[in-house]
Amino acid sequence: MTNMDCAADVALLQKTRGRYKEGRSPENLAPQVQAFTVDPILRRGNDDKMVIVVPMGYRDGLLTNFIEVGEPPELFEVTLDTGNGLAWVPSTKCTSQNCEGQKLYDPSESETALALNHKPLELKYEDGKCATVDLYSESIGLYNDNMDAFTDLSLGAGYKIEGYDDVDGYLGTLGFGGPGGLNVTNYLRKRALDQLFRRGLAKRSIVSQVGGNAGQMGVRTGNQGRYHPDTKKKRDNDEYAAYCIIGGIDPNLIEGDPVYVPLPSAEECGEERFWKLSFDSVTFGNTHIDISEGSYAQFYSSSRYIHAPKQSSKALHEQIGATFNTDSGFYELPCASMQDVPDLQFTFGSQNTASLKPIDWIFPISEGSETCRSFVKHVTVDTNNWLLGTAFTNPYYMVYDYTNEQIGFAHNKGEEVTATFS
Repeated sequence: MTNMDCAADVALLQKTRGRYKEGRSPENLAPQVQAFTVDPILRRGNDDKMVIVVPMGYRDGLLTNFIEVGEPPELFEVTLDTGNGLAWVPSTKCTSQNCEGQKLYDPSESETALALNHKPLELKYEDGKCATVDLYSESIGLYNDNMDAFTDLSLGAGYKIEGYDDVDGYLGTLGFGGPGGLNVTNYLRKRALDQLFRRGLAKRSIVSQVGGNAGQMGVRTGNQGRYHPDTKKKRDNDEYAAYCIIGGIDPNLIEGDPVYVPLPSAEECGEERFWKLSFDSVTFGNTHIDISEGSYAQFYSSSRYIHAPKQSSKALHEQIGATFNTDSGFYELPCASMQDVPDLQFTFGSQNTASLKPIDWIFPISEGSETCRSFVKHVTVDTNNWLLGTAFTNPYYMVYDYTNEQIGFAHNKGEEVTATFS
């Protein structure tokens, strides 16, 4: 299905607000739209409390959702972003090339938009992306035909947007990068409970058991899109293989118990400790890369890549004979040589080690191609931090735990185990 088809489906959903025309029921819509017409699933979690499992979109290796902005509501597809605490969308003020062909937000057309007399905010991401935004107080909601939006939330209206050249059909973020932004876990919890009430599925005795840890969000994306060296093809995508899990751990989706690593202290990093981990080294075969003191691994759900300091990336790729393609900005190597590529290991806090197989971060440049591309890229700004995007996190069931200030790692149930964490 093309982006144009999907855009038509979205427009129809906006217009009908849940009243589907013949042949246009949710199951007939584009997969990335279907997910947001599906009711959240209520399950018993590992702490004997109920957790809420919300199907999400999965686009280009990223977790996405539609948000409704303003009144009357306008629909925008954005990525879930653990690297930033603010929700933002492109605005009609934007003249950047990255805004061409995108849905644009016009605050003058929204009855609930209130301009905040604040100087423009420049959001600089360490992977080179940048968005300059005007701040508004606005009504924001995750797409659902029965869900009331949250009001008086901070929204960035982006007008200078750079570095999003590889984005196709979606632009903007739903920030989960710190408690100062939109707390996605509490929002999704409210959304799901509201819908369960409306459908008569939630009684007081059950509601009191929902969300043993309301400040905890789990993300399960799984092994979608991985490369099979024997067939040179991607695996089939599971329509609803991407989920947010609210209020605890869903034992139906994981093998064993998560391993948790604490965030840096507030004294070390302040609010920017969400979502970072201290780490000591990266090991790749015979190459041992020491990490500069005071450096961190930042978990970056709005990027599909692993971003490394330039010299570290160079040392890593030299070991496997990969060459840098200046046109594409990627290191490349023959796909046939993947069998000789060692595991990529990260050591966090001197005691926890994450190990990735080559199929987690090396992919063909196109289906059937004999040339593969490494998803470890140079950081484009001056930093010693590593940015761990979905090439790192997708093999795991990830837990972002506000309440206990920690990140958890577990294996996805029912899938081939490639990445390990101990």
